[in-house]
Amino acid sequence: MRNGKFKNGMSLVDTMAASLILLVIVIGTLNYRYYAVLDIQKAHRHLDAVELTTFMNNAWKGVDGTETFDPAVTFVDEMNIAIGKGDSIETPGGYTLLNKYDVVSDGGTYNLIMSYKDVDAHLRELNSMVSWSFGGENNKTFQLTTFVYKE
Repeated sequence: MRNGKFKNGMSLVDTMAASLILLVIVIGTLNYRYYAVLDIQKAHRHLDAVELTTFMNNAWKGVDGTETFDPAVTFVDEMNIAIGKGDSIETPGGYTLLNKYDVVSDGGTYNLIMSYKDVDAHLRELNSMVSWSFGGENNKTFQLTTFVYKE
């Protein structure tokens, strides 16, 4: 004997639909957080590369861009730097290679190439390039050039 009135409460179908919606929301939130953290780590690597390039260029400029500048000797106590292969990047055309270095910082390895070009008798162009990779992506490169006046 049915009296035609609805019973209060939720059916199994309603419960499963609500669970599915909640599951989609949770997975979407976790996915967003994962990619946000990954992008933050990429940004930190990029920032480290920019800071390394700027630091090396300024240090080299501080010693008037001499050919005897060797960051592996100068900064042996301050950072993990060694003469390396630098296979990931090549010396820019027209520049004379100072050296190639491998720098390890915050768990990342950066390939550094330092080179120079004499523009004229009193002006030298100093070039530093850093290459790195992160998370299986192709190598990223950052290049910085500055000038030093030679007497």
